Amino acid sequence: MRRKNPKADLRLQYPLVVEAALAIALLLVTGVFIASKDFEIKPKQTRTQEVIIKVEDIPITHQIKRPPPPARPTIPIESDELDIEEDLTIADTDWDISDEPPPPPARSDDVVDFFAIEQKPELIGGARAIYDYIVKHDLFPTMARQAGVR
Repeated sequence: MRRKNPKADLRLQYPLVVEAALAIALLLVTGVFIASKDFEIKPKQTRTQEVIIKVEDIPITHQIKRPPPPARPTIPIESDELDIEEDLTIADTDWDISDEPPPPPARSDDVVDFFAIEQKPELIGGARAIYDYIVKHDLFPTMARQAGVR
């Protein structure tokens, strides 16, 4: 069995390469800090403009109430009687609502026969019969016609 040459095996050299790269990076960063120039921050003088604020007196506004909507016009109803007061309105009419409503109409006693079945009815011809009916009577939707479905 042949073994790799230790100088050619990159896995063995990995820790050494990482340590060397870290040391070089630290030296470079330290050198940049030492060689860098000190910065002095000086405030910049700016001129400020005077802002003149004018105060105006605004008169107090008064809320005006809207007038009520006009009354709905009454609809004249023609009557068969000849002796009617002319100023009679619906509000003045006395309604006698004490009468009971009429009884409901008599139900017909037609009894529909119910038969129990063992098999459900089936459509003769199946889905093909429905499709043929649609084709025969031209009941396709517009989109189906445009898509060429037939």
